[in-house]
Amino acid sequence: MQARFFTSDELPGLIAIVSDLARQHKLQMIASKPVQRTKSMFVPPPQPVMPPPPAGPPPQFYKSQDFEIEFAGGYHELGVFLSTLRKHPKLIEVQDLTIVTGESPTEHKIILAIAVYSKAEQT
Repeated sequence: MQARFFTSDELPGLIAIVSDLARQHKLQMIASKPVQRTKSMFVPPPQPVMPPPPAGPPPQFYKSQDFEIEFAGGYHELGVFLSTLRKHPKLIEVQDLTIVTGESPTEHKIILAIAVYSKAEQT
């Protein structure tokens, strides 16, 4: 599992990885930017009442870095791209996906929010 985390040296190359995969699947990358996660799409099920955790923050074994990437392309190309992204040896998680109708029936504006994970620095 550790091999699926990005190292701090690999993180700067993430956008190049995503851009290359997009190009291979006939998607055009328009823009990318790091973002702060503002909400979680996952709503956990109710949990039983537990005693309070011990004092102090829990240890962090990994940290996430979130990005928003804009593409132009078609539905089919997007589907194949997402499948390839899912199979990538490094952990790249799709957080959110927005598709806006484009100027032609086969070209759409695609906004993809992704999270990548790297091992946290231990102090």
